Amino acid sequence: MKKRSLFMIIIFLIGLDQLSKYMITSNMELYQEINIIPHFFSIYYTVNDGAAFSILKGHLYLFYIVALVGLIVIYNIYKGATTTLTKVACALLTSGLLGNLIDRIINKQVIDFISFTFNTYHFAIFNLADSFITVAIVLIIFDTLGLRKFFKKKEN
Repeated sequence: MKKRSLFMIIIFLIGLDQLSKYMITSNMELYQEINIIPHFFSIYYTVNDGAAFSILKGHLYLFYIVALVGLIVIYNIYKGATTTLTKVACALLTSGLLGNLIDRIINKQVIDFISFTFNTYHFAIFNLADSFITVAIVLIIFDTLGLRKFFKKKEN
């Protein structure tokens, strides 16, 4: 996959993440919830100045450092990538990292709004950037372990 295509994916995903957050902040009050599928999925506008599950709450400059280090690590993974899958995963990681970094720079916190509930378990509220990061990590693990060979069509 060409660098230009990956760059366009990154720009598109960051735009999508920021647009989704803008739509939430423009149309909802903080802590407002809109049930989409009752007892399963809702849009719940909240903010987080920590990482996942609010860990490291209030350590904003640490997140700037982690973002910089993360970008360097992602770039090195990309340089050594031998598969399109890992290159796409690097684009997803970059998009997620920069999407949340933009929030931290502008708002000093991250805007979250995707909420799932399973029976009595309420999963952490997250955003699209978080989703990009999660999918990217799964893709890198998938590719690193060579699991894609199990999904190739067998020839007769």
